[in-house]
Amino acid sequence: MAEQLLSGIKVVECGDMISAAYTGKLLADFGADVIKVEDPSGDSARQRGPFPGDTPHAEKSGLFLYLNANKQGVTLNLRESKGQAVLQSLCAQADILLHNYSPRDMGGLGLDYAKLSQINPGLIMTSISYFGQTGPHRDYNAYDLTASNAGGWAYISPGASDYPDLPPLKAFGHQSDFQGGVHAGVATLGAYYHKCITGEGQHLDVAIQECIAAILEMNFMHYTYSDQE
Repeated sequence: MAEQLLSGIKVVECGDMISAAYTGKLLADFGADVIKVEDPSGDSARQRGPFPGDTPHAEKSGLFLYLNANKQGVTLNLRESKGQAVLQSLCAQADILLHNYSPRDMGGLGLDYAKLSQINPGLIMTSISYFGQTGPHRDYNAYDLTASNAGGWAYISPGASDYPDLPPLKAFGHQSDFQGGVHAGVATLGAYYHKCITGEGQHLDVAIQECIAAILEMNFMHYTYSDQE
């Protein structure tokens, strides 16, 4: 059965909102054992609707429940050494670590791949961020709206409407974050296949801006070869 395809794979997921949580959901839906690490303040998705009767409730967010089905959960403060020690113990037994913290925050949260890979040489760490681990924008604050524009999606959206002269338009919801989660899932399974063959783990760098650029079909080729926007 489909839900058992990833049975036996152990995943630790931490972060906030959508991209890492969606990657974790996809793996959990196929049978992986996923432990969600949540900050004591609570995942921000708990504050986003829809809510039954339009009444906000931290335990009833449709978005949070959708993203975190089929997972186990633990609350850890990764800003403290005790929380980081527990994370290390979880990673020592895990195949995969997922997160979507900013590159500038990773070190202070114990998400140091060089250190974690010493504890578990076979660990795969998938880091999802808006602009990647390197480059001039790596430390920028960003959101779904930012990625939609920086990746080019919002720029071409008016062309598909009845009003092509409109300014850039973002797709409804958190589509850029979901795309980051999908791409991270595919890359992570590729890394796991490599681990099955070699026993080696690796650190994956998933930039949501690049994910958005990658789904724009032939637009970049039109611009490059035909000088068409």
